[in-house]
Amino acid sequence: MKKFEFRLQKVLEYREISEGWARDRYIAARAERLEAEATLAAIERRRLETVRGGAGSLDERLILERLLERMDDETRATKAALGVLCDEEAKAFLEWQARKQELKAMQKLREKAETEFRLEMSRLEQAALDEWATLRRQAVA
Repeated sequence: MKKFEFRLQKVLEYREISEGWARDRYIAARAERLEAEATLAAIERRRLETVRGGAGSLDERLILERLLERMDDETRATKAALGVLCDEEAKAFLEWQARKQELKAMQKLREKAETEFRLEMSRLEQAALDEWATLRRQAVA
């Protein structure tokens, strides 16, 4: 019996690799977003700690005000970057889902082709057995 060979095997292999690349891009985008969220949370914690510390003199209050303004600037910049990273993550996720769907479709085609191949081989084997049985009866008779 001959061995099953999927005629689109190279395409299937490429789709598997492509899906892996898309998954890796999504994971990287997610990690970047989570890192930006952690940075934002750290800025907010530093801000709260700074405000709780208070300031006694006028110079300390001016320094505190400048520090808080700088933290506000960092917060705005981080939020802007976070928005971009969220968009990139969403696009990477959609791309990954599309590649995953293409891979599943190709795998289903392979399974269907293999099932048809096995059925055809079974039919050929049964036909060969039937012919052998018929020839044997004729030889015995």
